[in-house]
Amino acid sequence: MSNPAVAITGANGYVGGALRDTFAAWGYRVIALQRSAPADAASEHVPYSLEDGPAAPLPHDVRAVIHCAYDLRARSRAEIERINLGGTAKLLGAVGDVPVVLISSMSAYTGTQQIYGRTKL
Repeated sequence: MSNPAVAITGANGYVGGALRDTFAAWGYRVIALQRSAPADAASEHVPYSLEDGPAAPLPHDVRAVIHCAYDLRARSRAEIERINLGGTAKLLGAVGDVPVVLISSMSAYTGTQQIYGRTKL
């Protein structure tokens, strides 16, 4: 039996990269869901963007998806909601019944005035 697999959006970012490394150290197969192929050969890759969703189906043995991705290039509230909230909806639709864990920073709390925190919340 092969090692269990976990897919991580934004696996090239700070939080996603830390999770990628930790899951790999724990013996998981990591599927990096990101625009470009990972620099390390330890991660498998499925091309992914928030605007388009995964470019291919996830491997059948993915046990969970950890969603860390957030497009920081978007500036207006409408663009941020279209890309980041819409992208999360596309991801949820694409992965079927695979559990999804939504990751955010401490910026996402009730009452925050930060657009990043409000969007993540």
